[in-house]
Amino acid sequence: MAWTGDGRFLFADTVKNEIYAFDLRVGKLTNRRLFAQPLGRGLPDGSTLDTAGCLWNCRVVGGGGIACFRSDGVLEQIVDVPCSWPTSCSFGGRNLATLYVTSARFTMTPRHLAENPCEGGVFSLDVGRCGRAEHRFG
Repeated sequence: MAWTGDGRFLFADTVKNEIYAFDLRVGKLTNRRLFAQPLGRGLPDGSTLDTAGCLWNCRVVGGGGIACFRSDGVLEQIVDVPCSWPTSCSFGGRNLATLYVTSARFTMTPRHLAENPCEGGVFSLDVGRCGRAEHRFG
């Protein structure tokens, strides 16, 4: 989930392989629409936004990368990671200039895990962008 600076709510539906945009109006989500075209690389999962308004979306279920979509939903780039199931990401560190990525290990066979020892790891990436500070609860 991500809340954009222009009042949209972005939501990745992993099961349907779609990322939706909604308008947020007076505490209510309206006008559901497709934000980005499905990719042939994994399924959409956890996401975060950078200061330019780009959505960084983990491509789980064999995707092995993070897709960066511009604010208009056009794919800008995919950054490879050393695992097949990246699950969530967030910017952190000094000036929010590091993209941290978590990954899964569940449903994988012992053979796959032996051949892919980075599954289930946490990775830090320099993607040349800075993240936005997230809203704090409470």
